[in-house]
Amino acid sequence: MREGKLETMTFIFLSVCASACLAQTKPIESTARQQIDAGNQAWIDGMKQGSTGLIAATYTPDAVD
Repeated sequence: MREGKLETMTFIFLSVCASACLAQTKPIESTARQQIDAGNQAWIDGMKQGSTGLIAATYTPDAVD
């Protein structure tokens, strides 16, 4: 009896994971992609230069990391 429950729970878990993966296939808008890339580059530059100002500028005031 326990084996049947485990198989059922495993099937449900994998189904939920698969549906989450399918939901992520939508392409990102070009303006959003540009903003993401600019933020990532500012973060990289800040890390290389040791500048916390550049890194902090990539976050909004209410951001949680």
